[in-house]
Amino acid sequence: MTAALDELPPEYRAVVVLRDVEGLSHRDIGEVVGITVASAKTRVHRARLFLRKRLTGYMAPGSAVRSIGILPEGIATTTSAAG
Repeated sequence: MTAALDELPPEYRAVVVLRDVEGLSHRDIGEVVGITVASAKTRVHRARLFLRKRLTGYMAPGSAVRSIGILPEGIATTTSAAG
């Protein structure tokens, strides 16, 4: 996960860390980084897409992560369009 985060451009890394690690709202992220709420949402979304793509091999059925019991079989590796 750290390697995937390190591959993100700094402007995307900052917002995804602020949102998913620190728990800041999109509004707070916008204030901290100096961007609009819409831009904060967009950057978080794009960063998550990058991370999902980068980490897909680790989360696939039968992967080491699942086989050692870190992630139960019932957990989906993709999100629904509604979510």
